[in-house]
Amino acid sequence: MLEAGGPDAPLAAAALRVHAERMTLAAREQHLADRFTSAHPEVAVRTVPAAAGDVHDLDGLRTMADALTGADGDTPTGTPRTRILPARRG
Repeated sequence: MLEAGGPDAPLAAAALRVHAERMTLAAREQHLADRFTSAHPEVAVRTVPAAAGDVHDLDGLRTMADALTGADGDTPTGTPRTRILPARRG
């Protein structure tokens, strides 16, 4: 466990800042997705894994196409690829 003001405190603080920034970004992206799906409910949303790098060649495009068009049951995590992101209604 870290002690307040201990030698690892600056590193822990930096890690917490990065985490907070990523959570803020994730919330913003979800908000944008919610707005889009609310405005365009007829558009299906497909969830695919993030690429490890830029997709800039035919092999990378084929891999992305397979992820976008593959069957729902063949995902490594078991999460269906085809899903409509629910719009948050408050």
